[in-house]
Amino acid sequence: MRNLEYPLDWEAVFTYVGEDGFLKPIDGGGWRDVHHVHNREEFFRAYDQTRDLCMVYQKAVHFTEYFRCYVVGRKKVRIMAYDPRRPHTERYVENPPPAAKELLRRIRQDAVLLCQALGYDFNTVEFAVENGVPYAIDFMNPVPDADLHSIGQANFDWIVKEVADLAIAKAKKTLRAPELRWAGFLGGEAAAKATKKRPVAKKKVKTEAIKPM
Repeated sequence: MRNLEYPLDWEAVFTYVGEDGFLKPIDGGGWRDVHHVHNREEFFRAYDQTRDLCMVYQKAVHFTEYFRCYVVGRKKVRIMAYDPRRPHTERYVENPPPAAKELLRRIRQDAVLLCQALGYDFNTVEFAVENGVPYAIDFMNPVPDADLHSIGQANFDWIVKEVADLAIAKAKKTLRAPELRWAGFLGGEAAAKATKKRPVAKKKVKTEAIKPM
């Protein structure tokens, strides 16, 4: 709650985030009310247009690779090459180049951890990769686009099957009262185990093909 103060310490904000960033709604979608700013003048010009929206100011990631992931049941992950700079119907990249296996493993792990922490059974998580490091920049989208014409046939078939399997599995389970404690919301022991650091062997970088559309 430390950022709920008035007036805001803008100097501290710019020192921490920088002046090249994105000002966007905390729960927006479709790039509505998203502003890419490059200096303080642009920031305050955009800020004055935000009305009563609750906004987030996020450092710009100058990515060389970008991935959008479907996560179903907090376990299954579909990694898709994605380019947010393209028109909406062309953002899912067909026949992308192979990506490093260790990078994809990290993306899968982080996508699952985020959904476990948020309690989302269906979500998309987007990662922008800069200097080999994946940054989760958009991960609160429990009603993502799943239209055949925008995500492609292969991705559409995958999401329909996995969501159907999830719905059937939940229907077969005995109903129980939710655990209204922080441990329950944050994944409890499962999340704690998953966050343990794994040693990374210094080997030649391997690549793995991203599934085509």
